[in-house]
Amino acid sequence: MRLVAVIQVSFLCTCLQACTKSKWGENCERNCNGRCFNRSCDAITGLCDQGCLGYTGPPKCLGNCKLGYYGLNCATRCPENCKEDVCDPNSGRCFLCAFGYKMSPVSNLCDTECDSGTWGLMCNSTCSEECQGDCYPANGSCLSPVCPHGKWGDNCHKTCSRRCHNRTCNSVTGVCECRSAFCHEKAESLPPTSWVTLFKQSLQLLHFYALLAAVAVVCVYVWLLGKREVRDFSIIKLKICRLRPKETRSENITAKSSENTTTSRPVYFSSVATEHSSYTSIL
Repeated sequence: MRLVAVIQVSFLCTCLQACTKSKWGENCERNCNGRCFNRSCDAITGLCDQGCLGYTGPPKCLGNCKLGYYGLNCATRCPENCKEDVCDPNSGRCFLCAFGYKMSPVSNLCDTECDSGTWGLMCNSTCSEECQGDCYPANGSCLSPVCPHGKWGDNCHKTCSRRCHNRTCNSVTGVCECRSAFCHEKAESLPPTSWVTLFKQSLQLLHFYALLAAVAVVCVYVWLLGKREVRDFSIIKLKICRLRPKETRSENITAKSSENTTTSRPVYFSSVATEHSSYTSIL
């Protein structure tokens, strides 16, 4: 009898190498999410295991950075001088520089001020001619303007006050020496006040005085009304007092006349005769 031996061989696959940090899943065929910091994720679940880049809420990293923040879990402030404090949430690079700054070609940061004679957004504007080539890089106003006679302020757009001596004032502040008709000779004037402001102040004073006048009129009217009521009451009282004696006199006359009428009633005499006697009766 022959014995036949059957040998069953099983082949088992053993994975000896783990997925790289940017891969995960079966046979490491999937890429880690771009929101994962350093593109690192769990080899089995694919969740970010080192935090988020430009996002919040690890390990899923579904939330956006708040304004002014970037980087790992959005925990880093945007660099200085970024326009409106906005930067790339991943790299932190400014999209635009604040007024008066430009981006350095070396650092890619807005850490370089505008060159002399330029100003504005990314230093793309040129200073006014009145500034003689030099102005504030943030707003373009002249550092030391030399304005024409009677002018002052940024780009010499403002006019010196008529109260200034010879209509001349400081090109930067507008301060001037006053004309003698307006202030003391040794005093310096303040920057000229606009006519609109003066007009508003005058209206406020007029309203105040009008209110005072109205209150005074009401008070006088109430006082006169009270005085008239007192006078009318006195007149009525006087009339009543004058009428009372007449009424009393009339009553006395009436009483006396009634008495006289009673006492002066006529007397009638009649004679009655009888068989036995005769007498006179008074009726």
